[in-house]
Amino acid sequence: MQRQRRDVDPRVAFVGDIPHVAFYLQMQRFCLAVLAVVVLTGCDQKVIIHKFSAMEPTIRPDERIQVQMNAYRSLPPQRWDVVVFTPPMRSVPAGTVFSDLGIWTFRIVGTPGDIITFDDTQLLINGSVPSDRPSEIRHIQYKKTTAAGVPERWCSPTYPLTIPEGQYFVLGDNPDHANDSRSWGLLPRERILGKVAKK
Repeated sequence: MQRQRRDVDPRVAFVGDIPHVAFYLQMQRFCLAVLAVVVLTGCDQKVIIHKFSAMEPTIRPDERIQVQMNAYRSLPPQRWDVVVFTPPMRSVPAGTVFSDLGIWTFRIVGTPGDIITFDDTQLLINGSVPSDRPSEIRHIQYKKTTAAGVPERWCSPTYPLTIPEGQYFVLGDNPDHANDSRSWGLLPRERILGKVAKK
């Protein structure tokens, strides 16, 4: 008597008739999908150690900060965002990786189209003191110059300063000890690496 031939799924042939093979394969696919999500999310986030006092008390020296690397993939940087960037006065060799760079962290206060100027004790944006400042920086008084001074090789801007497209005006939350846009001018968009999370 001829035995009836059974069609065997080649994906599970090696396990014969072991029960729950379909469940095993589904779990395998699920785990691979979860792993892919974790890997992709990890690529969007970087953790760096902030080395300077220019952003105190928001970010303290040697504090670890999480950077959203794709925060500006579809939207431009916004006023009051805290961003990490490569300093405009520094050239970056081709092939340099993130961890090799001298990374600076400041807060965006001026965006394209804004007019920046200063009175005796305060920053003015488009002719007035901005009323939408985050609570953690409302007490700060930004002076026109920084106590740290301006290195001779840098060029401080003149005011009133109209910010062109693709440029940003950034300041430190510890303005008396920050070499920020008051010292070296505007920050090009292409220098911005990402946004600091929850700052």
